[in-house]
Amino acid sequence: MSPIFGSMKEVKCPNGPRFILKNPEQAFSFFFPEYKVLINGIIKELANVDIAVEKRVKSQVEGLSEDYAMLQSHYKVAYLTYCSNPCSDRAFEMLNKTNSDIRNRIFRLQEIRAGTYASSKAAENVEAIISFRKELRSTLNRSAQVYKEFRNTMPPSLKRTAKMTSVFMDMRDAAKKGEPQSSSETIKAYLNSDDAGERLIGIAIVESNPADTQYFDQVLRIIDGESKSAFEQYQAMRTIGKMLSNLLNSQKIQLQNALERQRNYNEEKHQWIGRGTDRWWLSGRLLSALEKSS
Repeated sequence: MSPIFGSMKEVKCPNGPRFILKNPEQAFSFFFPEYKVLINGIIKELANVDIAVEKRVKSQVEGLSEDYAMLQSHYKVAYLTYCSNPCSDRAFEMLNKTNSDIRNRIFRLQEIRAGTYASSKAAENVEAIISFRKELRSTLNRSAQVYKEFRNTMPPSLKRTAKMTSVFMDMRDAAKKGEPQSSSETIKAYLNSDDAGERLIGIAIVESNPADTQYFDQVLRIIDGESKSAFEQYQAMRTIGKMLSNLLNSQKIQLQNALERQRNYNEEKHQWIGRGTDRWWLSGRLLSALEKSS
């Protein structure tokens, strides 16, 4: 048995099974172990910066550090609420919102740490800013390698999915807050790449700016039979879901047809969405949203 399943228990729900921690009071440290590590890393980096930068960064870190205990308590309440009724879509969405808030805090810590490092290397000048942007681009490439490592070396499990999701969120947030404007040709090359990590970068960049629908066709192809994995198909569906309000009617019809086709599970036809999976639940929500928007 995988260690993750030893820590979790299955709850059968109408939309498919969900898993909750056997010890829900430890949820924060289980799902977000990097939070405290980042704070300690920033404090260590402060030894290499000047006094002005140290004072500014220290005040930011102290605020986040003081929030740490309160954040743990808040997450404990949110997770216990979810555990009391894990089949509830509302409870599930509220927990996801809390997870998103914590990931944003983690990304803020990553920004502070990166900014502290850049400051220690004279980031006030243009040359350092360019270097900082290159580092952000490198972060995407490193994340792609980490994603492939998790996928290729870990057995299928909730822990692997959680780790890959965390990597994807890091990619998306980097694209949203710091990635230099990539050309449309570069983004399309990512989405059409045979490399699973590059494809995920492309999806992350598109999700970071869902108002730009020029990549609809590429994302739709990933959903409709060309995905390299269930995880990739799920993230592509999430991304296209954020585009819904900006899609043309013709695009909505294309999406509806693709989702209905994929839900008719057939491996030979590359139709991958089976009943009882998260993708079945998500595709159902997308179809409902499409129906309401028509």
